[in-house]
Amino acid sequence: MKRTLVYCLEVVLTITITLIGIVKLGHALRPIDTDDVHTQVEVFHSLPQNSAEVIVYGSSHAFRGLDPMEAYKEYGIGMYNYGWHWQKMNTTKMFLKDSLTSQKPKVALVECFYVGSVINNKDMSAEIFYSRYIKDRAAKWEYIRECCGNDLGKYLTYFIPISYFHDNWTELSKGRFKSLPINSTYKYNMGYMPMHDASDVDILKYEDLAQKKLKDNAVGCLEEIVNTCKENDIEVVFYIQPTGNEWKYGDAMEEFAAAHDCYFLNLFNVVQEIGLDGKTDYFDKGHLNSTGARKMADYIGRFLVENFDLTDMRTVENNPWEQVLNK
Repeated sequence: MKRTLVYCLEVVLTITITLIGIVKLGHALRPIDTDDVHTQVEVFHSLPQNSAEVIVYGSSHAFRGLDPMEAYKEYGIGMYNYGWHWQKMNTTKMFLKDSLTSQKPKVALVECFYVGSVINNKDMSAEIFYSRYIKDRAAKWEYIRECCGNDLGKYLTYFIPISYFHDNWTELSKGRFKSLPINSTYKYNMGYMPMHDASDVDILKYEDLAQKKLKDNAVGCLEEIVNTCKENDIEVVFYIQPTGNEWKYGDAMEEFAAAHDCYFLNLFNVVQEIGLDGKTDYFDKGHLNSTGARKMADYIGRFLVENFDLTDMRTVENNPWEQVLNK
């Protein structure tokens, strides 16, 4: 009896040590270019409850392209930029649902460069992997099911990342075993990541862009975004910023917005009004730099205050944006 008990304890201890090792190695072998999304999520959820009246969602075109602090300084808008790299529309939908667990914005500002793309039954990628940091479990599980489908092997790669990201073994270092740090840049820029270098970019003209229809799964995703917002009394503004990259869904988005009683800002049509200069305002072909992001915030900020009843947060003592400015 005693020998059996000892044997059972040894088995349990071995399994426990093995599982801890797998978890630790999975953390060490993660794609480290997703580390900062942990900061983005943590900083967002550290905001005072229901303090942000405008939340920006979308890919790196939003994340790098719209400066909330400029919108605050010019118009008093309480804005947070909750964008992140690579986002297809169901990733954006997940971020939207996650945000509503701690905030109830008046306006959801949804960037839609990847509006034609939905992750569905795909192999593991850094974009799918970073959903691990999302707080809202329901939104996260919905997203994982969309991404992995019925393939149990794909779920395995999500929960045991060592099975997929093992090639990162060559980059293994002591630092990879540490807990994820918080990047203070996100705190001081309300989620936005400024890029300061400039490239000479030819901004494409909208009339030169070939147009495509949206696929049914993309339309379904957009409808879920709109319905989620309407259920929470949130106005939806879709937008696309001008870049040197082709974007083929302007006509489709105009049609969708008209049919679903929401806004769509096709900013390819107002490059001069925004004041964007291809020689000074772009970090690269697809992304604005800090001067371009301020111009974008000025233009969109003016649209927001003209069309929605937003609080001038500059009149609210010790608000989160003022705290940032005073640091």
